[in-house]
Amino acid sequence: YVRVPDEVLSSLAAILTAPGQPFVADFDEVFNIAPEMVSLLPVGGVLSRCAAAYLLDEKGNSLPYSFVMMEGERIELPPLPPGYYTLELHGAHQMRRCLVIVAPKQVYQPEMLRQGERLSGMNVQVYSLRSAFNWGIGDLGDLRRLAMDFGEDRIDFLGINPLHALFSSRPNWASPYSPSSRRWLNPIYIDVGGMQLFQTSPSAQAWFSDAETQAVLSRLREADWVDYAQVMALKMRALRLIFHDFEAQEAFVTARGTFEEFVRRGGRELRLFATFESLDHYFYAQTASIPFSEDTVGWLGWPEAYRYPDSAAVQAFAVSHEADIRFYMWLQWVMAEQLDLVRMACHEAGMALRLYGDLAVGVSRGGADTWIHREMYCLQVSIGAPPDELGPAGQNWNLPPLHPQRLKRSGYRVFIEMLRANMRVYGILRIDHVMALCRLWWIAYGNSANFGAYVRYPIADLMAILSLESHRERCVVVGEDLGIVPEEMRRALREYAVYSYSVMYFNHNDGNYWMPEYYHDQALAVVSTHDLAPLLGFWTNNDIETMNGLGVFETPEQYQQLLAQRRERKQQILAALRQADVLDASHDGEVLDHAIVLALHRFVAMSRSKLFAIQPENLLPITASFNIPGIASAYPNWRYRLPEDIAAMGKDPQLHAMLRHIVATRAHVRERQPTAVVVPASVATLIGGVEVTSVDKYLIDQLFAGTFADPFSYLGPHESGSGVIIRVLLPGADAVRVLAKDGKKALAEMSVLDERGFFIATLDADPRLHYLLEVQYGADKYIIEDTYRFTSTLQDFDNWLLAEGTHLRPYEKFGAHLMQHGDGVSGVNFSVWAPNARRVSVVGD
Repeated sequence: YVRVPDEVLSSLAAILTAPGQPFVADFDEVFNIAPEMVSLLPVGGVLSRCAAAYLLDEKGNSLPYSFVMMEGERIELPPLPPGYYTLELHGAHQMRRCLVIVAPKQVYQPEMLRQGERLSGMNVQVYSLRSAFNWGIGDLGDLRRLAMDFGEDRIDFLGINPLHALFSSRPNWASPYSPSSRRWLNPIYIDVGGMQLFQTSPSAQAWFSDAETQAVLSRLREADWVDYAQVMALKMRALRLIFHDFEAQEAFVTARGTFEEFVRRGGRELRLFATFESLDHYFYAQTASIPFSEDTVGWLGWPEAYRYPDSAAVQAFAVSHEADIRFYMWLQWVMAEQLDLVRMACHEAGMALRLYGDLAVGVSRGGADTWIHREMYCLQVSIGAPPDELGPAGQNWNLPPLHPQRLKRSGYRVFIEMLRANMRVYGILRIDHVMALCRLWWIAYGNSANFGAYVRYPIADLMAILSLESHRERCVVVGEDLGIVPEEMRRALREYAVYSYSVMYFNHNDGNYWMPEYYHDQALAVVSTHDLAPLLGFWTNNDIETMNGLGVFETPEQYQQLLAQRRERKQQILAALRQADVLDASHDGEVLDHAIVLALHRFVAMSRSKLFAIQPENLLPITASFNIPGIASAYPNWRYRLPEDIAAMGKDPQLHAMLRHIVATRAHVRERQPTAVVVPASVATLIGGVEVTSVDKYLIDQLFAGTFADPFSYLGPHESGSGVIIRVLLPGADAVRVLAKDGKKALAEMSVLDERGFFIATLDADPRLHYLLEVQYGADKYIIEDTYRFTSTLQDFDNWLLAEGTHLRPYEKFGAHLMQHGDGVSGVNFSVWAPNARRVSVVGD
């Protein structure tokens, strides 16, 4: 735990409650419910005296609805299909609006994954691809060719880095995880040479044939690192020439009609993004000589009059720069069209899930998203990570967070549109730092990361939206859950069947690497990530040597310590490979050869994880890192280009053979064997004479969350090898004793297993023992029956008739009935038939 100073809490609380930008709330409350079930919504806190209610669909159409209010506090909704609904509550002099999210219980799962198939993919950094066709940076044409070349190797999806729009006026600011917008796309990835418009544009063809253009193009193609500024300048010159002919010539009239439809669908958001792009280039041309600073990038460096999309100055600019704005909208259309071609190529190559994309955790302060939706962001704050053993100073990502309350009151509109824009393109979407759906580490702007605190987000609503949108777009969801993940988030990921992100490099406990059979099945398993050195670079310590050369380490001892740790890690990896029988025991592992590379990938491929991805850089003789986290400018992050042309890779029989060998391993899942356990067993402690494991703690969390399906199977008295275990759930209780039925003799003092009010004890007694509970709340004590010691009054015959629908007297079994139990205890028996219910509780005074 990190102790947060009071001044930090006060500062962040003031930011959260400050008026900020003008904001009109669309909704007063948000509810999320299961589909096709009658639901009771607690609306009493929204409108105390509701006289009428109306239900509207997403288009604003009123739905047939009979208003039913229960006890003045709850309103009944009929079974509804998945979607977003507006519930209008009308009182005598006021009206309240509630958003109702009706979402499936789990995110989208294609049939093949539901049936247990295990799929394989290839992850590439698009910019790194080298070809004779691209212009010095990998593009969408290269992706299309890659899909056609490697689909025959039984690859089921093609993973790529985020294609989010960056700052096209500052192309050297190249991190795909610090975008200007997460909704729109980066035009640097347009395959200019593959455009039919380019091939038929007289202006573009004349320019392209010029010797100077060809010389620049040749130099960019041969470079070892991407020169973003030169590549963007070359592409923008060509694209402006194409656009000029596109707008003017009759030959493009059909294409213009398709473009106009794209503009219509994009609406105000697309036009504002294009206006931002036009403004940013306009003002950058006037300030290009000023040194780069994140504090002045984008609209942060514009004159005050242009910092608001609806200002008079922006409106006047838009009128006078209409052609420029149309050009930036056209670039988005070209990107969308070419991405459709890539998806089609993946489909034709037999890739079941097509493209696998990545969604960054946030956006830059000066970007288009914050300019368009300023009121939704807290610009005085940055997100990051708290201090820990690996990073004592913490991390500050310089990305402003969304305001949780404003996000909710707006009906999550920005979040929904962002998901839709990405899921529309991808068959799988990985959510970077998925913990953001639960909480984010906020840092007041200008402070270091250790002066921060966690701010919670409405996880139940966000997960419901994620589920609904994934079904609508038929998109599988992966949550990047590396680092500190709260149990609430892990539980939500499990319940919604979101795939975990499992990295072999990190999957070890005390130096023992997990065996493949202990990987989670609901996971995407990989050997490494773009933030780690390629396999050969890892094995030769190239990343450590690079950081040492850049002066990253504070002392020589730190450098030597990392080298020693790397040597130890490699030996631990080799030990795991030998234990899994994928590497010969005689192999010393000093040099990374074909046998180790193949063994490592087969090791992860044979895991239980349903999804598995290969990075080509780990199969090739590459040592340079794509990205070294924490180094902003001293190392050329996001610029490394693969040494081999993708055409040559596509014709390399050894590479194809290796891929097929690895993918073929997926057919052989290692079964769990007690002798092969490397992951430590769940921790067990002795409490109240009972051995309590981490499994118990997991079930207790479910009980407090109200998600345990059968509490009678766990609470109350249960036989065990050491006697009868009694477990009771009494929130807020300070102490509990087990008494004999006379209420006088104490049989056991119950031990506290969870401070929220969970107690446990063991007795050497008959499990049918009639006992009482003495419960202490502060100074008061009460003697009560343990309701969980009574069995169900429904007999097997009743259950059979009820399930068959032929029970003739269900009213005698359902509802509330006074009764006397067999041992003389009188009370009320409650039974209800609710086969699709998530939870049923008896609630009273």
